Amino acid sequence: MLNRSWGVTLIKLLTYLATILLVILVFCLAGFIVIQGIGFLNKELFKESVPLIITTLMVVGLALLIALPLGIFSAIYLQIYTNNGRFVKAMRFSIDSLNGIPSIIFGLFALSFFIYYIGLNRSILTASLIMSIVVLPLIIKNTEEAIKTIKVDQIQGSLALGASKFTTINRVIIPYCIDGIINGVILAIGKIVGETAAIMFVIGTASVIPHSFMDQGSTLATKLYLIIQEPTYSSNGIGSAYGIALILLLIVVLLNLLVKLVNYLFKKRG
Repeated sequence: MLNRSWGVTLIKLLTYLATILLVILVFCLAGFIVIQGIGFLNKELFKESVPLIITTLMVVGLALLIALPLGIFSAIYLQIYTNNGRFVKAMRFSIDSLNGIPSIIFGLFALSFFIYYIGLNRSILTASLIMSIVVLPLIIKNTEEAIKTIKVDQIQGSLALGASKFTTINRVIIPYCIDGIINGVILAIGKIVGETAAIMFVIGTASVIPHSFMDQGSTLATKLYLIIQEPTYSSNGIGSAYGIALILLLIVVLLNLLVKLVNYLFKKRG
């Protein structure tokens, strides 16, 4: 009993230490970006960043618009409509493998398939298509894990009352899984906003305001990468990289807060 008590205490202590260390690392990282970038936030940098911000938001929005329905309904199909057969195991293995593929491979695939084979131009649309594939495993896995927490009695009870599978999915499963879906969306936003290799090949590097999803452009992360590689890409040199990194950090925080707000309003309405 004494050994078991010491074991539980040790696990709790390690958990607390890991949590504290994680919080410290997050605050150190955010603090470093704020301290280094705040001095370079000026009118010139904001004017330079407007096309980058618009392009980034367009890529995020369209990629999520494509990936969310596919991810949610794929997870529902895997959890509700199938048994744990070989085909399903192969699908889950493929999803896990897709999640571990380096982003540069996605960029090469997009360049070869979407541009050279299909004939799409370098554009926001092409970047959104490849990013929807990149974040699809995140959304599927988070939705699946949320579905697993639903008690079987809740689903069977809905079906026993005469509700169809579609109604059960719409009224029971999706509302119950909304937190898991939101977590997947937040992870996907961070993945899309911070991606460079998979996007740069298919969107270009032009810092111009896009007028449609068929236009080329440059995201904040792509511009940041280019400045670090060659400081002459920006008027303030490497200083602009810190400024853009701060803008990027603020956009991620604001988008995550927006997603949380939508989640809160959805729950309040429900």
